[in-house]
Amino acid sequence: MSLEDIRVATQILNYAEDIFNTKVSDSKVIALSDHIHSALERYNSGVELKK
Repeated sequence: MSLEDIRVATQILNYAEDIFNTKVSDSKVIALSDHIHSALERYNSGVELKK
């Protein structure tokens, strides 16, 4: 997982906090960062998910 993955996840969750007027736990940053990282790895490897 890269620093950029963490930055993007943080931006997304900060936006969600503003929209929903709530606080997201720090553990969600790691979980979303991991998800973003895995999705980018699949995309860069040419793996396509079925709809």
